Amino acid sequence: MASSSMPYTIRPTSPDSLVLEAWGQGYMFGSLLVMITITMANIKKAVLLHKLIAVELLLALGHGTFIFLDEPGYGWYLSITAVGLNVSWSLHNLIAWMKLRGFFSQLGTHLYLGTLLLAQPYWVLEIYANFAFFNFAFVIVDTCAILGVFDLDLPTGIEPFWKFAFVFKCLSDTIILDDFKSALEQVHQDRFRDLLQPGDIELRAPQ
Repeated sequence: MASSSMPYTIRPTSPDSLVLEAWGQGYMFGSLLVMITITMANIKKAVLLHKLIAVELLLALGHGTFIFLDEPGYGWYLSITAVGLNVSWSLHNLIAWMKLRGFFSQLGTHLYLGTLLLAQPYWVLEIYANFAFFNFAFVIVDTCAILGVFDLDLPTGIEPFWKFAFVFKCLSDTIILDDFKSALEQVHQDRFRDLLQPGDIELRAPQ
């Protein structure tokens, strides 16, 4: 297979790239682990929304550990954990609807869920592409490059920015476990209760 010094190696080999990717995965894994702990500590077993949020976090957890493997296990493990990540991403959109459905009209609900369903074939194709690229197509491309059929000069594509976006996306689900309408009503009730302290309002019996 290709030499580890070649720029088109799938797994990063330079120390800078490895440190950056390992840091990014560690950041994502640690953040998800903290959110899972907080979610499980506050979960209500009878509430489906709470369970879905916990599942969303657990599905994505494995994708923060694939840097520890070498080829060929690296590609297979990355592709498998990416399935959980993609499912988690779609589940987040369903959770977002469950949190906001109190503000949706019937038409808005149909449009939201319809577009969510229309997006699923893309994620199925994305999952297939992960397996094909890392475990089948790459072998062909790598072999052709070694034989001198063509020359590749591609970067490794290592960057942590999507991990930041993913963590904050999950945080938006865990910071308030309940749907937003119920949460706002609870805040309103608590605030109203604080304003109506005993003795603040004098009640008079009718004459």
